[in-house]
Amino acid sequence: MKNRFIYLILAGTALLSSCYKEDPITPSDTPMIANRFEFPQGDAEWDRFAEEIHDQYGVYLIYKDIDSLDLNRSWYSLYGNNSGTGLTDQQAEVHMNFMRDHIFQYLNPSAIKGVFKPFYYLVYNFYGYSASNYGNAFLLNYTSGIDFWVSSILNDDNPTLSTDPEKLKEYRVRTLMQILPEAYNKGKITEPDGFFDNFDFQTEIVTGSYQLDDPNHYWKRGFPGELPDDAYEFNSYFWGTISTFTPAYTYRLYLFLGMRYDNEELEAKFPSADYPLIHTCRNMVVDHLRNAYGIDLEAIEHGPQE
Repeated sequence: MKNRFIYLILAGTALLSSCYKEDPITPSDTPMIANRFEFPQGDAEWDRFAEEIHDQYGVYLIYKDIDSLDLNRSWYSLYGNNSGTGLTDQQAEVHMNFMRDHIFQYLNPSAIKGVFKPFYYLVYNFYGYSASNYGNAFLLNYTSGIDFWVSSILNDDNPTLSTDPEKLKEYRVRTLMQILPEAYNKGKITEPDGFFDNFDFQTEIVTGSYQLDDPNHYWKRGFPGELPDDAYEFNSYFWGTISTFTPAYTYRLYLFLGMRYDNEELEAKFPSADYPLIHTCRNMVVDHLRNAYGIDLEAIEHGPQE
């Protein structure tokens, strides 16, 4: 096996990393070199895939030798309640194949490189803090680490990866919804020209189910709903105000619409005769990402084809 070590420059986190490894504190203007994992972590086919992803996207897919300190590196503390374990070789093959077939095949390095934090941990049974659950829970995705993200598609309740296309779609969409909005936040991808001209971000909205015909109902105004982080469905009830729908939040909703629903499902959820703006804006986003970045939201919705 080709052996080399990750040498990661963490200039902004020298103090934190020094405490973690109990190294001498270095001046803040001196880059700190941290070697935490051997990479690649083996010589299997999935290790070669991990090397390719690092070369293309600059992120290390790490699946073993992960401990609790690794999972709790945050801006707040090195000691938290996040937990999980690295993968066996059998689990690693399954998880790497998922990342290859359901995630990275839909991305474009020219648009996405620089979006990820340095490490992307593939973890079994990850348990961490979730704002939407008001506490800790078993999570599919976690992106709050200081220098890492977590993907955890296998756990004690689901020790093997489902073959159900709808469940795989859920995992695919929820994972890519961590990546594409972050790409937008970092300026790697943009909204279509004139996209935000379709929205009034000032006039107050109405939200009642008895107000569906009101021109200020949020669906009429082109706002599809409230979408918690790492969710697969819009909240069933929404009582918020127009302040919920910032431009960035609204664009995130349309990234979700493009990869979550096919045309028939979208029509059933938001009939075009009643909510034409939602369909118009969704198509703008789908066309823009496909033409500008080679990212096909409709292909994500369909999933890998045999």
